[in-house]
Amino acid sequence: MEISIETLPNQHVLASARAFYNAAKMLHDEKFINVEIPVLVNSAFALELYLKSFNSKKIFQNGKLNNEGIAIYEEVVNKPNTTGHNLADLYSAISDEIKQVIKSEYLENESFENGIIEFNNIFIEYRYSFERRNKGVNLTKMFSILKTLENVAVALEKKAKSNKRGRMD
Repeated sequence: MEISIETLPNQHVLASARAFYNAAKMLHDEKFINVEIPVLVNSAFALELYLKSFNSKKIFQNGKLNNEGIAIYEEVVNKPNTTGHNLADLYSAISDEIKQVIKSEYLENESFENGIIEFNNIFIEYRYSFERRNKGVNLTKMFSILKTLENVAVALEKKAKSNKRGRMD
C-alpha cells in the first residue's frame, strides 16, 4: 500500500534548499579566499532544490494495516515529479499558479525564465570545475533568483498554514 501527498512547498526538499542557500551566503558574505566554486555549486544546488520543492510529493510506502485497521508505513520519501539538474525543465514542471507567484516576486529587468536559462546547467558545469574551463557567472543575479524563490516559499508556507488541508487550491 502506498499513498502520496502533495503539500507545496515540500518541507523536506525546501529544508535542503535553504541549507545550501545559507551555506552559499555564508561563504560569500564572509569573503573567504578561493571559495568561488563552492559558492556557485551550493547556490546552483539550492536553486535546483527550491524548484523541486515546488513540484514534489511525500510518498508513504510499504503500508500495512495493523490489528486495529490503521495503516502503518515503513518508509516515507520525498520525490520531485521532475528529476535531474536542468533548471529549465524543473521550472517548466511547476504549476502555472506558482509560476505566477514567482514572476510577481522577481524584481529584475528580465524575465524569470531568462534568468533560469542563464543558470540552466550551472550545477553540472561547476561541480567538477577542474575538468573544464568555466564561464563567468553573475552571482548577484543568482542570489536575486534564490531570494525570489525563498520569498515564494515563505508565501506558499503561509498560504498552506491558512488552508486547513495544507494544499493550494
